[in-house]
Amino acid sequence: MTATPSLVRPPAPREVALDAAVVLRGLTKSFAKPRSWRAILTGKKLPPVRALSDVSCEVRPGEFFGLLGENGAGKTTLFKILATLVTPDAGSATVCGYDVRADADQVREVLAPVIADERSLNWRLSARENMRLFAVLHGLRGAEAARRIDELIALVSLTEAADRLVSGFSSGMKQRLLVARTLLARPRVLLLDEPTRSLD
Repeated sequence: MTATPSLVRPPAPREVALDAAVVLRGLTKSFAKPRSWRAILTGKKLPPVRALSDVSCEVRPGEFFGLLGENGAGKTTLFKILATLVTPDAGSATVCGYDVRADADQVREVLAPVIADERSLNWRLSARENMRLFAVLHGLRGAEAARRIDELIALVSLTEAADRLVSGFSSGMKQRLLVARTLLARPRVLLLDEPTRSLD
């Protein structure tokens, strides 16, 4: 069975695509199926697993667009393609007019993923120190960085915990810090993979 994210709107006419934030056209991706030891020893080839099949849609600036699907439906694969972490087998994907294959560096400048992965935080640093570290990676320094960090920490209601070590944070607090960290560079497109996980 081919698992594809559901509720994908058909693409709008081509002239709208020029103003779209994200455009997908016939996006397809398959992965090699993990083989058991028996399959490896016998040399048996397994058919690939189709994660995405001919996905097309448009997301306009300022629009909230949700993908719904059961586990394994291909939602995260689609996010990874848009974040330039995985290359599609067929079709095209553009973010703010930049192609995810040909213009990967430009895509990374305008798009930021929020993936519920607490391991990407440095647990031996405080929330503020984590934010400072990523601010430097985004080219923010000095008073500008300090202002932006304070603004975002307040936005996600972590002001009182800002100078505590992240190792003592609850899962929900870590998730809020991940969201704040992603907003540092003021991305034009946000990819939110289960953004409300662990939040009350």
